[in-house]
Amino acid sequence: MVVRRAPEQGMTLVELMVTMVIASIVAASTFMFFAGQQRVYETQTKMLNVQQNAWAAMEVLTRFVRASGSGMYGCVRPVGGIVPALPLKRTPDSASDDSDAPPSLPNVNALSPTPNAGLRAYNGGTVQRIPPLWIVDQVNDPNAVGIKSQTDVITVAFGNRTSGTNYDSWLATPVTTATGTITTVAGYAAMFQANEFILLVNDPSSIAGSLSDIGCTLFQISSVSNNILLHASTQPWNPGSDVANMIPPTGYPSGGGTTGTAGIRNFGEFWWVQFAVRTTDKNGNYLSNQGIPVLTMERLDGADPNSPSGPQVLAEGIEDLQVAFACDLNADGLLTEGQGAGKATDEWTLNSINDVAMNRAAKCNQPSAVRLTLVARSLTEDNGIDANANFNGPPTVENHLRATCCGDPSDPSTTKPATCCDQYRRRVLSTTVYPRNN
Repeated sequence: MVVRRAPEQGMTLVELMVTMVIASIVAASTFMFFAGQQRVYETQTKMLNVQQNAWAAMEVLTRFVRASGSGMYGCVRPVGGIVPALPLKRTPDSASDDSDAPPSLPNVNALSPTPNAGLRAYNGGTVQRIPPLWIVDQVNDPNAVGIKSQTDVITVAFGNRTSGTNYDSWLATPVTTATGTITTVAGYAAMFQANEFILLVNDPSSIAGSLSDIGCTLFQISSVSNNILLHASTQPWNPGSDVANMIPPTGYPSGGGTTGTAGIRNFGEFWWVQFAVRTTDKNGNYLSNQGIPVLTMERLDGADPNSPSGPQVLAEGIEDLQVAFACDLNADGLLTEGQGAGKATDEWTLNSINDVAMNRAAKCNQPSAVRLTLVARSLTEDNGIDANANFNGPPTVENHLRATCCGDPSDPSTTKPATCCDQYRRRVLSTTVYPRNN
């Protein structure tokens, strides 16, 4: 005889407990599943932000490096196959000086001495050279306030809306001083516009072989009148009186009419931009919350070249910028990358701590390629990374070694000091740029 439970009796205590246990297991499993998915989502979101920062920063950086040197043809080294009869003269006032050590000018570049090749430009009361590309390797200068130590700094210069020709007008009258009259050939003045820039250049065929460029003196036009390109001293790039070294020793001669040995090149809008990894500006003010490192872009060509508007943030979380460059030294069409002191075929520089400094004969002022590498990190630490794990820190990039305090990954016995590695997630982005006009 089967005993049936009356409907109103409900569940027994045992049945209820079994049901609750099963429901708890299902609920706990569901919670753990979604909690795990939430952690994965948060991690992926952090990494997506890191990658987006790196991609955005790299896009701007590569665009500017690729444009470096636009309008500056002939302004770095001899052009047209000229073989100098004398050692290259890297300063405009000493025919016998072939030193690569440039002069140090105040209020111009606190990171390193300024170069001796590039545009001759009046800047902050003196004359300096502005090259198409200027790389400072692993900054370790106490005067470079705010720039992250051991990161590279790259500065580029170019003309925007430059005509791309050697001359846009012959020079109708000679220019021998920094305040001399700049006159175009009749009918050619329409090529030039007020507030834009010009270069005075010499014909390479007229150079006797001792000059390392064709002049390339930069002026800013204040107005155009009767074929005269006025360059008033009220504009910061024009001196009020003659200054040494702005005009080459031979000056800019003229043959008159529609021929001559020197000419005027339309340079358009002058861009001079510096990229650096910073935590603060030059006054010590943080550029991001809690001192997060940022990649900055700073225009050095403002109304007052020595008091620019300040660095502008391109991307947060960029903790390292490393720059390597290559020159095709043997002219075989290849950029050979060797490692170590014994690699005679290594045509890359700043790519390894084992690089040997190039001797003077092997130096190249016009890189064939520039490799840019950014290390981006998450803005906050990730507790999904074991706080006691060794070796989670900034990676080795080019000739910048990872922090030795993080221990040796090949030696498990090494330990991590409390202030060494961290719980940030990182991504490394690298690209090679082939400058068009250096």
